[in-house]
Amino acid sequence: IYLQSFDPETLRRVKREFHCDFPLVQLIADNAWGETPIDYDALRTYAGLESLTSYVDHVGLWIGHVLKEVKDGQPVWTDVLTNAEKVGLKVHVYTLRADQLPQGVESLKQLRGWLKEAGVQGVFSDFPDQK
Repeated sequence: IYLQSFDPETLRRVKREFHCDFPLVQLIADNAWGETPIDYDALRTYAGLESLTSYVDHVGLWIGHVLKEVKDGQPVWTDVLTNAEKVGLKVHVYTLRADQLPQGVESLKQLRGWLKEAGVQGVFSDFPDQK
């Protein structure tokens, strides 16, 4: 069981007050979505990711935050994956969709393979039955 939330304070409270022993995942949205006043751009920086380690061991990142582009048939990653690894956070990527693949990606299988090679530990998918 993983407990995940977009709200940092909820996860801090679960850890601090309830001493939850489930793995906690800080989900990172995009500021442009306008869903909360939380500065998710700041959380994706090295310092922001480092601050997460005080209450979670995992970070959930949107695919658009990790895959910059596909160039010459190969993925180009943003620095968020490297920074998460440096601070010791395990990375989960969301949401893998067969009907909305990033530009240059040919299949879910290819994308999952690239993410695994990049060190991503988990993914969220709306199409778990597709290869």
